[in-house]
Amino acid sequence: MCSDTIHLILPSTCQICGPTGCGKTEFVVRLIKDQMYEPNPTNIYWCYSEYQPAYERIEKIRTDIEFIHGFPENIVERLDAKNSNLLIIDDLINEIGDSAILAKLFTVISHHRNCAVILIQQNIFPKLKANADVSKNCQYLVVFRNPRKKRELEILARDVCGSDVKFFKQAFDDATQEPYSYLFIDCHGTTPEEYKFRANIFPGEDHVVYIPAKSKN
Repeated sequence: MCSDTIHLILPSTCQICGPTGCGKTEFVVRLIKDQMYEPNPTNIYWCYSEYQPAYERIEKIRTDIEFIHGFPENIVERLDAKNSNLLIIDDLINEIGDSAILAKLFTVISHHRNCAVILIQQNIFPKLKANADVSKNCQYLVVFRNPRKKRELEILARDVCGSDVKFFKQAFDDATQEPYSYLFIDCHGTTPEEYKFRANIFPGEDHVVYIPAKSKN
């Protein structure tokens, strides 16, 4: 267990991956409700493919959230770097995954436009042109259990843990025992290595940190 709360840095990039109904949208709701970003975003743009009833609850939390059907071409122009921005791309990977804009959001635009980008998707490694740039530049990764995507999990384990795949699998299995649970992988440059793998990150929860045995004192 760990008593330390965390904040996500803005600007930054984040992927939230898991099957339909696993809790991805609810996770983002908590990020907004509990003001997990530092600084708290001034502007929030939520681009979606299909409307969800959960959006009505979100509007009660932040009445100034702008919900946008699809991904407008001028969205980047609306990200004023003088303010802190949060851009959520919800289940639009098939629409924009092969376009240059997604790669630029993760490699350049996020930093230059003072924006936290959240990409909500089902697969960890979708077969799209932008996948390599997105994966390499993702600073926060939230992974929910998906029994049909075990191969993706093995690839991810090697990416984030190198040869210590066993540790990653043990951490993931423990973190995702309960419905709607997840493993939070923090690759941000300001985060100490020992806080890289976490679960239950929100206020009021029993925070958990997973540390490889060889790294423990």
